[in-house]
Amino acid sequence: MTQDGESEPVSGIAYEPEMRKGVSKKIVALVIVAMVVGASGLFVWYEYFRPWSTKDIAKEVINDPLVATPGFDHSLAGKEITVKGRVTNITTYQTTLGNQTFVELDHFWEIRLQIWGEVKYKLGDRIKMKVHFEWSTCNDERHVYSPQVDFPNFVLPSVGVVVDSVSYVRGMVLISNESADGRVVVTVFDQFPPIRLADANCSLRAGTASFAAEYVQVLGGWNYGREIDRISNLTNGVGVNRTLRFFDSDHDGNISNGDRFEASGLARPDTESGIRTYLLTVGLTNVTDPIYSEDIAGNTYLVMTHRGLLRILEPITPYARQSSETIPDGVMSTVVKVTTPVPWSKVAIMLHDGTNFVRWYPSTGELDNGSNSTAYLGNLDIGSLNVSCTVVDLLGNGVLDEGDYFILNTWLGTSFAPSQNYTVGVVYEPMGEQICRSVFHG
Repeated sequence: MTQDGESEPVSGIAYEPEMRKGVSKKIVALVIVAMVVGASGLFVWYEYFRPWSTKDIAKEVINDPLVATPGFDHSLAGKEITVKGRVTNITTYQTTLGNQTFVELDHFWEIRLQIWGEVKYKLGDRIKMKVHFEWSTCNDERHVYSPQVDFPNFVLPSVGVVVDSVSYVRGMVLISNESADGRVVVTVFDQFPPIRLADANCSLRAGTASFAAEYVQVLGGWNYGREIDRISNLTNGVGVNRTLRFFDSDHDGNISNGDRFEASGLARPDTESGIRTYLLTVGLTNVTDPIYSEDIAGNTYLVMTHRGLLRILEPITPYARQSSETIPDGVMSTVVKVTTPVPWSKVAIMLHDGTNFVRWYPSTGELDNGSNSTAYLGNLDIGSLNVSCTVVDLLGNGVLDEGDYFILNTWLGTSFAPSQNYTVGVVYEPMGEQICRSVFHG
């Protein structure tokens, strides 16, 4: 104590606890702030910058029993993520818009990456790919989709394959393409028997739904979507709304090979992942022929993207027409027309005598040698016959297309019987289905 009675502070004793208490609070506060910032950074990294798997993307599909036509969670709209994984399957389709490839990662097939054009990946590669999400539309519905992901609308072009196959069974093959000015041209590739124009009508309907609901509606035919134009009688070739037109190309008064329908001004989506669908149906009126058990003669399903008409070309069974004529000791069959040229290595020449059948297998390499490339495929026994097959590729380009032909000759004193019907044709090996056929006798 000083002489005037005041206490003298003693350093390190009276004030040290207070100093430590203040410092401790600051350290704790800094640690808490660091933890919050770190957690926030981790959350941001996890949500926006970490690589995703395709299984992670699948978790973002809206899973609500009240939503029959799902897209992705709406919070993904406008976001871009990186998807990472090992390539375990690659499936490529040739389409009217170029090659469309679906890449499966880590054996998770429910969600696949979608790539247009050249694909640089191969099986076993570990890859990273940018995927972005956007508000988009499928017909009248608005959802969040991604143009780099196949779900949910990858199935719609395959629906077109099913619809076209059913139409083929009915007797009408319709092939759709898009003209340079944006018109959709649907050509009658094959129709048997011909249908009088006065006995037919045509309807063009626009889809309204997406996903499973769209598929179910397509199966309904006439009840599909909403009608946007109709030609009540094909003798009058213009639709009520002038969107749809019919052209009797050979002026024979029938729906027959080479005739066409045209649809102009069909709406397209304005986003990469959007889809618009249409169903063109040829109907029958006043027809009593028992071959027509329904009022639908044929139809085709049209899928429009922002780039144009999307139709699968391969691998699906193409359609072709062939004509056959008997020649000394055999038959010659010529391909009159084919929807999609096919490599020879993907087809087989088939002969059927009603009980037995044989197949010959051409090679692309043997028939890719310039004009009139010829391949002798050898002799096979069918029943009591010994038959050889020779294939001629008119252009020598290695693919089955218009003008190519094949000759079947009998040998060893055998011959095709005049009273026996034989079927000769071409089989598309990847699908095991016939491309074309014709019947002949000796």
